[in-house]
Amino acid sequence: VVFGESGVHTWVIRQGWFGDHDLGTIDTSAGENTASGGGGTSSTTDFLRFGMPALAVALAGYAVSDTIRSRRRRATVAA
Repeated sequence: VVFGESGVHTWVIRQGWFGDHDLGTIDTSAGENTASGGGGTSSTTDFLRFGMPALAVALAGYAVSDTIRSRRRRATVAA
């Protein structure tokens, strides 16, 4: 993203029929690189970066183990 001039800018995501989502403001004054508003915190970012993949792996492991257990139950009932 390139801003034509320094200052405080408001940014919004346009999501079609979902409507606009306000992401807060960005201060592009000289020497500052800060964002405020709905940008999120580092704990939220850390959760999304590390927690979500870990949750996906855990759920995939559960799905595999459940599949194996259900096949064993079917084999026992059929025998």
